[in-house]
Amino acid sequence: MCYRILLALGGQMPHSFLNGFHNAYNVWYKTTFWGISAVLYCLLGLYGSMHSPGPFSHSVILKVRKGETVPVISQHLYDLGLIRSKFLFSVYLRYTQKDRALKKGQYVFEPYMSEAYIADAIYKGFGIYYRIFIPEGYTNLRIAENIQKYSFLEKDKFRLPPEGMLYPDTYKIEGGTTYSSFISLMQNNMEKNLKEAWQKRVPNLYFKTPEDVLIVASIIEKETNIPHEKHLIAGVIMNRLKRGIKLQMDPTTIYGITKTGVLGRPLKLSDLKRKNAFNTYYISGLPPTPICNPGKSSLEAAVNPVWTSHLFYVATGRGGHAFAETHEHHLRNIEAFRSVLNSGKK
Repeated sequence: MCYRILLALGGQMPHSFLNGFHNAYNVWYKTTFWGISAVLYCLLGLYGSMHSPGPFSHSVILKVRKGETVPVISQHLYDLGLIRSKFLFSVYLRYTQKDRALKKGQYVFEPYMSEAYIADAIYKGFGIYYRIFIPEGYTNLRIAENIQKYSFLEKDKFRLPPEGMLYPDTYKIEGGTTYSSFISLMQNNMEKNLKEAWQKRVPNLYFKTPEDVLIVASIIEKETNIPHEKHLIAGVIMNRLKRGIKLQMDPTTIYGITKTGVLGRPLKLSDLKRKNAFNTYYISGLPPTPICNPGKSSLEAAVNPVWTSHLFYVATGRGGHAFAETHEHHLRNIEAFRSVLNSGKK
């Protein structure tokens, strides 16, 4: 277009037009230069501010909840004295594209940590992790009572699964995990381990369903903590059920009384006569549900019982149990146990 104008003017550009063009170019150049310089200056200033030592001189714990937005998190940080400016921190998150994926959890920040580190920690999820030990043999109620003692877990409404469906283990848990999330984790873990145990069951296993295996494993868990004995006790349970003999196992009766598995006193004769679904001195067969949450070794024993003729066992008083095929042999083992107890009282 400019070329055509020049041709129309005889190939010569007017002096006034040339001066105007140069003036416009100079204005554009200066404006662009100083604009870019200002932006770079701001960015460098922001970068320097974010990477300089933080404004706090003591350790601070921050809790980021699920769904919290950048303004909310920035406000928390500002209130805790971790950042100098909510606005600049938000701008930095947006500029570094970390504003889209901030992770929930609990974070601990040591004195003078930079705001850039804080942003990176929340973006990458460098939160605090805790270990929770869930013992083998705890009932659902005992586990629920136990986890509510941990202040780093976030309170919420939760529903316990059926008894026996919380896997005992040591769990590495992020601070701020809710009760319900932790319970779901334990339940998923039990489902996984029960499935694995069931897939490894011996051929022609007497216990026909994973649910029965879980019940048997829970009884084994409460009867002994000696690994090789667990397989023997699984065999005794199997043999008694095959012959239609009542299990007559104390832990099931205790569970029927307390639902926590802890009685706090010896069983009485009247307890053994109670009419409830868990009193295996009264009912035939297995109780209707597990009586605790069994661990891996008890699950493995339930799907791989030792094939013997044993129908009875009793504590030896020295650790472990004495097994017997006949009632007469069992009575002798009981007498031996009483002798050990009496000798200890002298």
